[in-house]
Amino acid sequence: MLIQHAQVSGGFVDVRIQGKKIAQVAPELTPRLQERVIDAEGALLLPGLHDHHIHLLSLAAQVRSVDCGPPVVTNAQELRQQLRQAGGEGWIRGVGYHESVNGELTADGLDQLISNRPVRIQHRSGKVWYLNTLALEKTGIKSATGQLFRSDSLLRTRLSDTSEEILDSLAEVSTTLASYGVTGVTDATYTNDEESRSLLRRRKLKQSIVFMGSEALEGSGHLKIMLDDASLPPFEDLELRINNAHMNNRPVAFHCVTKVEIVYALSAVRSVGSLRGDRIEHASVVDSESMALIRELGLTVVTQPNFLFERGRQYLNDVDEKEMPYLYRGQGFLDAGVPLGAGTDAPYGDCNPWVAIHAAVVRKSADGFPMALPERLSPERAIQLFCSASDNPGGPPRQIVAGVQADLCLLNSNRDALYDMLKSRVPDRHVRLTIAAGEVTYASSRDRWILSHTK
Repeated sequence: MLIQHAQVSGGFVDVRIQGKKIAQVAPELTPRLQERVIDAEGALLLPGLHDHHIHLLSLAAQVRSVDCGPPVVTNAQELRQQLRQAGGEGWIRGVGYHESVNGELTADGLDQLISNRPVRIQHRSGKVWYLNTLALEKTGIKSATGQLFRSDSLLRTRLSDTSEEILDSLAEVSTTLASYGVTGVTDATYTNDEESRSLLRRRKLKQSIVFMGSEALEGSGHLKIMLDDASLPPFEDLELRINNAHMNNRPVAFHCVTKVEIVYALSAVRSVGSLRGDRIEHASVVDSESMALIRELGLTVVTQPNFLFERGRQYLNDVDEKEMPYLYRGQGFLDAGVPLGAGTDAPYGDCNPWVAIHAAVVRKSADGFPMALPERLSPERAIQLFCSASDNPGGPPRQIVAGVQADLCLLNSNRDALYDMLKSRVPDRHVRLTIAAGEVTYASSRDRWILSHTK
């Protein structure tokens, strides 16, 4: 395949792809006999985007779920209507719930909304599942409130979702990601083990996958450690988990969405010592003292600026005013010399990385409310959040040069037009072609012919 007249790093070049790799990059290349040729017409060609923090199986399950939170559902009446209008029979799986809709859900409260079908609803943070009485009976779970904290594994063993159903939804999700220019992902699910990795590998996806997970995930990959204010582990136990992982040359990734969680994680790493690759996921609230310690320990941060766009207004109610300047920081990390990458945290955030890129540039909620504007990133730097190598988020952006794997994202516009767009709105249908390991995984309508054309 030959891509002609593409904008790469400010200049215009032709890019030839052979097999899985980029074979040539030059100002002008002559098409070969029967070579597929794409005229980029001066549009920007980027390295394929890598989502450094996503949850694939949960995202696949979301395809078959009912949205139970803002902005789709904002009050109890709307929640009742949403649940009662859910299609099919049997289980209803809800996602995205927030207390602003109807307070803290309980089994009895859910029964008042719907009692003739088993219902499980996940809080938008992913921390809590809410089950109605019939759902508790169906699963055999004993709970007075119907509230299950960090119980994904328990629910998975009690429910009858088939692997084939999940894989079908997973293929749909993979196609959607490819349409955004995504060629690789890091699955950051803390319960990942050999079974979940095997399941994800049963279907050929359009993205390469890097896994992090529990101690049961053999081989390489970060050990994912969940920290929750309400149930922090004994400090000595946390030190032991970090040390054991490091002894096996396995870096650690900490889930930290509060100041307390950040301080706890950093204290443990400072006590045990850090390993290259150790990282903080989310780093939702980082003040100057924590910032200095992150830098001192040599940690990487993988953040989700899309939450500013998606949840900005809610943060005004939920986040202490004193912490707002430190919320999902951007430029502050770069100024401090902290490597900064990004992921969408889908399905808990929108799986479209361009939402996160736009949010990093403007730092406004969907309705235009500004948040800590000094933390804004330039369009170029915001895009780079998703362009670093899978094993080095926040590192140098991958280059489009001969010899590297052909993971590419061709847009419909040039660099200046894209940057202007990112300053005003979330780009829509702006990806023209996605190529992963030399294979076309997405083509817009104008280039659909290439999917069936002889190589």
